[in-house]
Amino acid sequence: MLFIMKYREMNRQNTYSIALGSICILLVIVATTAVVAAQQGKVVSSYGPTNQDVTFDQIKADRMAMKT
Repeated sequence: MLFIMKYREMNRQNTYSIALGSICILLVIVATTAVVAAQQGKVVSSYGPTNQDVTFDQIKADRMAMKT
């Protein structure tokens, strides 16, 4: 009888460990999906097309060159 009680306790702990591990894996998958979805290639602007591949300094230099 003592063996059965210990077996049930071990089985319960094992079940909790598997459930906890599954929840952690699921959270990692959800977080990874959210991060990938948040990383868009280009930003859409209502003011017109934007080029997000160019740094601010490059844009500023181009505009200063146009003024001269």
